[in-house]
Amino acid sequence: MTSSFASTLSDAQQFQRRLRRLSNATHAFAQASRSTQALFETVVRQVAESLNACCTLSLLTEDASHFTTVSAFASQAELHRTLQALVSGQPKPVESHPGIHYVVSTGTALFAPFMERRADVQAGAPEITQLARDLQVQSALVVPLLEGERVIGALGVARQGPGAAAFEEDDLTVAQTLAQHAALALASARVFEQAARDMAEKELLEARLRASAAAESAALA
Repeated sequence: MTSSFASTLSDAQQFQRRLRRLSNATHAFAQASRSTQALFETVVRQVAESLNACCTLSLLTEDASHFTTVSAFASQAELHRTLQALVSGQPKPVESHPGIHYVVSTGTALFAPFMERRADVQAGAPEITQLARDLQVQSALVVPLLEGERVIGALGVARQGPGAAAFEEDDLTVAQTLAQHAALALASARVFEQAARDMAEKELLEARLRASAAAESAALA
């Protein structure tokens, strides 16, 4: 087997693995798209497992000035517990998180395969900078969730610990594709939940009208 053939075969196998990861993840997104919370948890797990990393999902406020981390996942139990402390906290200023600030400002992904070479990425709020140091983040991606051209959130993906493999361009492509599908699934989940709320309100109103009509009938009897 020649080296060029072996390289071509390796590239083809890698491409097939990427397609399988994307297919499995998008299928999982579709399955979870009737509940935003279920979708949040599915997205971070699928992204983390697809990229062999940990993952957080943050959503922006309407004016894009603050963000809230709504879900996080890591396969390592201790790291997962640490990341859970970020979830459901008070909204934080976008400027406090260099990665999210970059994404909101540019509408594009932040690609930091070697964190020590990106001083700008490390210049965030003290608690966020310290957390990255405590976790020994070596390589990171922050990818926007887009609704049209508007950034509505971001996926933060990181590999941590000594010897962690750096993200490659292929990883960035996978993350961006997953973010696109996640944004679509989120829009679908929100529409479904709104429809469910509207139906519940309609049924409640109809029940009240029936009760009122029954009370009037009883009063006239």
